Amino acid sequence: MVYLDGDCDLENYQIQNFLMIASVGSTANINILVQFDRIDGYDARFGDWTGCKRFYVTSGMTPEGFNALSHIGEVNMGDPLTLKNFIIWSVNAYPAEKYALILSDHGDNGGVCEDLTGNYDYLSCWELYDVMQSVNQSIGVTVDLIGLDACLMGAIEVAYHSSMGSTVMVASEESADYWAYDDVLSDLVASPTLNSAALAQRFVYYYMLLYDDYPPDDFRARVSLSAFNLELVTSGLIPAVNALGSQLSQVLAKHAYDILSAIDDTEYAYPPADFAYVGDLYHFAENVERHVSNLTVQATAQSVLDSIDAAQIAEWHGTAHSNYHGLSIYLPPTEDAYYSRTTMYTLDNMYWITNNVWDDFLHTLFVTYAPGIRSRESLSDISFAPFDSNEDGYFDAIHVTLDVDTTAQTLNVSVESRLVDPSNNTVDTDYADWTITGDEDEWHNLTLYMPVGSEEGYYDVELLLYDEYGIYEDYYRSTEVAYLPEEMQHDVAVHHALATKTVVGQGFPAQINVTTCNTGHYLETVNVTTSVNGTIIDTTQLVLPGGSSASFIVHWETDAVSLGNYTITSFVEPVDGEVNTDDNALTGDSIFVTLPGDVEGDRDIDVFDIVRMAGAYGIEVPPPNALYDPDCDIDGDGDIDIFDIVIAAGNYGQSW
Repeated sequence: MVYLDGDCDLENYQIQNFLMIASVGSTANINILVQFDRIDGYDARFGDWTGCKRFYVTSGMTPEGFNALSHIGEVNMGDPLTLKNFIIWSVNAYPAEKYALILSDHGDNGGVCEDLTGNYDYLSCWELYDVMQSVNQSIGVTVDLIGLDACLMGAIEVAYHSSMGSTVMVASEESADYWAYDDVLSDLVASPTLNSAALAQRFVYYYMLLYDDYPPDDFRARVSLSAFNLELVTSGLIPAVNALGSQLSQVLAKHAYDILSAIDDTEYAYPPADFAYVGDLYHFAENVERHVSNLTVQATAQSVLDSIDAAQIAEWHGTAHSNYHGLSIYLPPTEDAYYSRTTMYTLDNMYWITNNVWDDFLHTLFVTYAPGIRSRESLSDISFAPFDSNEDGYFDAIHVTLDVDTTAQTLNVSVESRLVDPSNNTVDTDYADWTITGDEDEWHNLTLYMPVGSEEGYYDVELLLYDEYGIYEDYYRSTEVAYLPEEMQHDVAVHHALATKTVVGQGFPAQINVTTCNTGHYLETVNVTTSVNGTIIDTTQLVLPGGSSASFIVHWETDAVSLGNYTITSFVEPVDGEVNTDDNALTGDSIFVTLPGDVEGDRDIDVFDIVRMAGAYGIEVPPPNALYDPDCDIDGDGDIDIFDIVIAAGNYGQSW
């Protein structure tokens, strides 16, 4: 039974389908019945008749009016009663042992057979369900194979509605082009006892032969065709999809972005933003397994994959769709897509919506949690500081300081912090709630304590971020933040004593950068002495918190010093309770005091000094410049200019 809807812009396509069917025609064992509706203005061949006719197709027949069994006038091929009447007429007039029903026209995952003269009416999926159920109840006939020769009908929603009154479905996930009716019917005529699965396999096989060689950029590379056992779809696959939808709804708060990533990675019908928003069900389940780190969800996603494999009779897809597996599912990728399509999707798939939970999952994602997923929040500027909470001389707690960034203007957030012991047990938690804005830094503090009697060793800190909608936004774990409990120490040290210039002209200042560190745990007041060749040139007092450092500059005037080499040493006085004093003294850089202009440091001022200064001439130190040569900056004012040249020229030819 072939339901050819040519009451649209596919009239010429349906004429070609009729001719392919008639190239084989009916036999004593095979009855081929066609209900063909035509329209004016698209194809004038074969009498250019309009309205609807029924044909008993014989070999070589053409779709001319005089070949028809009957003319039933203008009908609406999108009316379920029209389809029901055709099936009942076919069964009563030409009873058979097996029945195949083919619906051919435009389609999407919500319906098929649009009729232009019927006010663009079409057979929605729920209407198809009613027709199949009504035929089954009224005349006791189950269709052994339903073929949907239309685009985007290879969907689980279509399979669900087709399963009422049919056992095998053949359909395309994406674009549909000419089916190989001639080859399939030739095989059926040769083997009229083929079962429905074998017939479905032939539809897919010969379709593959027609389109297998097209490159991915050709529109015919987007075609696909698959066949599914509808009894296994309803008994195995649909319960697995319902379980997956329910579980995804339950874990949305924690895995919203993971689920969106799985959707984003799923292969869609062309183009990606197609109005139908259908993605490959198998590929989506694979992506859920990969993105969503929940063992229950992963196991259910695997059951979806297993159920598709079990129900699939045959599948082929063109080169443009490497991740197709035969069945799509409604999967809007964004909130806007959901709102633009879901009302029509719901109307077309009424029974699927009523009896299954997939739409509930989509509603939870794109309505309930939509406000939370419109913005993204992240942890930033995280720092940790161990401290002694009970002043017994041992670190036993950690201060956590952090900021939260958001793409929203204003949002409430919650942060949970966890202290994790060396055995990976959470031993303390702390929480913070505050309102953040997208353009301000707002640090918050949390405090984690080591419980009395806890395990000694290195402790980790975990941070979990949630927005005001309960969505799990970010996670951070810092390993070995602190060794707890750790005895607090007094320990100070000198880390650097660096001269900014290694050659200094006598009478001009030298600068020495000194860095002192408090590597202990207490707040310390320290005195740092800097000497050259044993002569003290500076004493500086600093206040250093535990774990901090400070740098300062010592200015050394060289007016009254002799020419020659000078070695810098810096010394920080030990603080009370300090045990390790090996790093309190440091021998730093050497400074060569020479005649002003002797930038080479070879005890004379000659052409080599002038050439070196000329090479650095005009270069300033701020901002940091790799070409700046501090030894050529004789007067130490931060640049090499005419004043430095004049100094060198005034001493040119002198030596010592």
